[in-house]
Amino acid sequence: MAGSHIYNVADMNRKDKILAIDDNDVNLVMLQAMLSEDYDVETLSDGTIAESQAAAIKPDLILLDIVMPGKDGLSICGDLKANPDTQHIPVILMSAHNTSDDIAAGFAAGADDYLCKPFSTAELKLRIRRRIDASRPSEYIQKTIQQLTEQRDAAMLKANIMQAVCDHALESVILCRPDGTIAAATQSSGNILGLPAGTVIDGKNISEIPLSDQEREVFSQIVSAPDPTPSVYISQRKRGGEPAILETTAIPINGYEGLDDYIAIRTRTIESGSDGDLASHRELEVKLLKLEKEIASIFKYSAKGILTTSLDLQIHRYNRRFLELFGIRRNINCTGVPLSKILDAKHMAIIEELVSKVEKPPIFETTQISIQNPDGTKTYIEITASMLKTTGEASLMLIFSDVTRFRNMDNEIMNAAQAAEERERTLLAQELHDGLGAVLSSINIYINLILSGGAEIDEIFKTLRLTKDLVWQAIENVKDIANNLHPVILTRFGLVATVSNIIEGLQNSHLICFHFEHDSFVELKDKGRELSIYRIINELINNTMKYARAKNVHLSLVTTGPTLKIHYDDDGVGFDLEKHLATPESTTMGISNIMGRAKALDGTCEFNTSPGNGVQVDIELPSEATVNWK
Repeated sequence: MAGSHIYNVADMNRKDKILAIDDNDVNLVMLQAMLSEDYDVETLSDGTIAESQAAAIKPDLILLDIVMPGKDGLSICGDLKANPDTQHIPVILMSAHNTSDDIAAGFAAGADDYLCKPFSTAELKLRIRRRIDASRPSEYIQKTIQQLTEQRDAAMLKANIMQAVCDHALESVILCRPDGTIAAATQSSGNILGLPAGTVIDGKNISEIPLSDQEREVFSQIVSAPDPTPSVYISQRKRGGEPAILETTAIPINGYEGLDDYIAIRTRTIESGSDGDLASHRELEVKLLKLEKEIASIFKYSAKGILTTSLDLQIHRYNRRFLELFGIRRNINCTGVPLSKILDAKHMAIIEELVSKVEKPPIFETTQISIQNPDGTKTYIEITASMLKTTGEASLMLIFSDVTRFRNMDNEIMNAAQAAEERERTLLAQELHDGLGAVLSSINIYINLILSGGAEIDEIFKTLRLTKDLVWQAIENVKDIANNLHPVILTRFGLVATVSNIIEGLQNSHLICFHFEHDSFVELKDKGRELSIYRIINELINNTMKYARAKNVHLSLVTTGPTLKIHYDDDGVGFDLEKHLATPESTTMGISNIMGRAKALDGTCEFNTSPGNGVQVDIELPSEATVNWK
């Protein structure tokens, strides 16, 4: 707007600017001294250039003397008020002429105020403040008008663009209310649907449009469906009798206030031509459509969050699970939004570092982040990034997996392993104290009796014989403890011989019958791995002997290529596995220990049991240690 002055909020942080115009330099110096503390004062002694200087300086107020040589103040004031660039600036005329006619002439020239000389500093400041403040509301109104004008122009431009798109679209798009009333439609709808020329469909119900029964059924089905209806094919004869196949799709309306219940129906011509060509083409289109829907369904309903972005992490597509993992409201449209706008800086730094490692397909890079939940718990998310290999612009795919359960399971297994290790240490300490410690204490007592010198020779020999027996017993105790820590027979003769030795000892009790199959088993070269497998089998047997009350046990070791399979089952009382694992009691430590050892060996362990049905355990392990190459 020409000559307008918009008062900006930033202007509040500066002093208001005053332009003082007087041919007397003494008067100008006095004005500057009176006002410089509160205002930014600029002076001008040449009235002939007052108009151009005011336009350049843009003061908030002008102090103008009337009596000046050449062009007086009244003429200058008239020129300022006639100029669009300066007409908004308040003008206070200053003069020693104080008659009513003089004052009237000043206001007639356009002055906003008239100040008679002589005047005080206080009066001058009050007049200036009042005039500047009086000018401000109009400036705010002017700014508001300008903003509304700009918004109106932008809205009209957008409306014109949308109207041009609708008028020239090659597809029919109909926007329906929940009751089937058509709120709007593109101009091409009538032609694509084969309606008579000039048919108006806005404001009508779908049932009132002159369509075939098949087409009307499809449209009514789409409107009444509670969920977005997928694409369907309908036959249609366009004007002129030309056969054609139309594809009709329901499009959900999201992110538009007041349109949540509306549905858009898109219809487009797939093919036109002879009936035979249309039939084969329709069959191919149906197959492609099914494949497209299947891929879209996998993307939409995947248990993993899926996100595709540009190389600078601007979102292209995303699924519902991604929003759920990060607690983002579903009605927010994230398409085209930078990922940094919806994730916090900490998570973005991790993702950016991950993406920087991805160079070209099919390279995958993985990392983990954690999210603090409102209840104080944490959700652990594994992120896999890869480059998408497409014919268009290079892009990225990020897959977000909730690994909280596995993370917690790892912690539980680690805790169980530590508990088992602590239990083994406790048992070892108990055996040393109750067994070997007691024997050594007895030996110490007998030796002290001998050294006391008060015993007869026969009693000394008798005590020595008892001491010898205790020493032999101590040696046997040490062997038993060492065998429990690391069986000597395992080192010398291998896993089969060690397990057979344990089973043979238990068989002699005649309380339980073992069936041990190992014909296809190949002995392991890795003795550390062999010891871990021995610990697993020993734990299984101990659990059966302690809790199962079984009569029969079957154990098999089978080597198939690079895989070792361990099968173990008993006919004991069984138990509720889920209940046991949910209860951190000592009876579950053995089970968790077995699972932990199997996982540490890069294997799997599956328990199958229920009350009254015994226990079956299947373990698969690499027969030798594996190396994970990065």
